Amino acid sequence: EDGVFNDTLVRSGYDIDGDYTDNQDALITHVSNRIRLSSDKITPPHPQLSSIDIKRGNSTVKYADAPTWPENSLTFRDFVGIDAKSSLMAWFALAYDPATDKIHSASRYKKKAYLTEYKPDHTPIRTWTLYGCWIGNITESPLEIDGSGSRELTVTLYYDRAKQEMDLTE
Repeated sequence: EDGVFNDTLVRSGYDIDGDYTDNQDALITHVSNRIRLSSDKITPPHPQLSSIDIKRGNSTVKYADAPTWPENSLTFRDFVGIDAKSSLMAWFALAYDPATDKIHSASRYKKKAYLTEYKPDHTPIRTWTLYGCWIGNITESPLEIDGSGSRELTVTLYYDRAKQEMDLTE
């Protein structure tokens, strides 16, 4: 069942446990091309190491503990017509379905994601692969009648580890 969701998401608000293939309007296909967003500010992923203290006689020796990867918040612009919110909410719903109050298995919602840093001329500088990436929270800016046609979406991403794949700064 989990393999069905590798390249297809169901729009937020539809029953992903039912026979969703009958409602083609509910499907978001080719997700790898669908969720491609730009963010103005993000902290690049870096592991954090804490220490394990081991007593040896009257001394304490420090060793590296397993790395942890801090959560990362990204803010995106959701322009009218692009519908980034539906794609992000559909990914979020793979982890938690508010209609059934069910948390799904990690194999369903953890994905490989890519974070790419670009120069002002849109030339890639660095790329990171985020393994076991999933959405933990989505918040929206207030709706405004005099708005510019876009809204801010802030997404909290969790991931198991990250690897820098490319560095073209040299």
